Amino acid sequence: NTFVDDDPDEFTIEISGASHGSGHLQDKSVALKAVFFLNSQQTDAQGELAVLGRHMVLEERDSGIFNRYEGDLSLDGREIIGQMVCVHSSAGNSFEEGQTGNFRMWRPPTEAGRLPPGGRLICNPRNDCGLLLEAISTDWQALSFACEELRADPDLVKAAVRQDVRALEHTPQRLRDELRRVAGRGLSLEEAVAA
Repeated sequence: NTFVDDDPDEFTIEISGASHGSGHLQDKSVALKAVFFLNSQQTDAQGELAVLGRHMVLEERDSGIFNRYEGDLSLDGREIIGQMVCVHSSAGNSFEEGQTGNFRMWRPPTEAGRLPPGGRLICNPRNDCGLLLEAISTDWQALSFACEELRADPDLVKAAVRQDVRALEHTPQRLRDELRRVAGRGLSLEEAVAA
């Protein structure tokens, strides 16, 4: 996923699979990796995006720089709107330490000139199978963030169970019961999940 902001320069953020950080929101949050670009050039900044439902916290860190963006996905799912604060500043930061303000980010149109299907950034991260698969590929516990239906998705469950069988604790009881039944036929856990 790529997002842009209202800055006169083209400031772009690419969001991808789970980061190795802890996430800054408690309970069912997912931490994703963020890469920052200014005028199409990747910066040295490192970032993490913590997502909890429609609430998002993005932290941008570079040598001597720490900017925090906190906001919510709009009701129509087309943009993220919130507040930013420059926690620490040094040479190269666009902001001064302590500076605060509002921000607005949106997903740019595709190469065909239109937004992705539905025109939304993320409808609901708990229902986004692709986003969850990226997160689970790094941390099996991200399965607990998925909606009930996706906690039974074979691809998500297999990705999580490959890392730790305890991931089954986050699957619906009906799936665990079915796995016990199928396992009785001599199938491996992975074969049982796929069955």
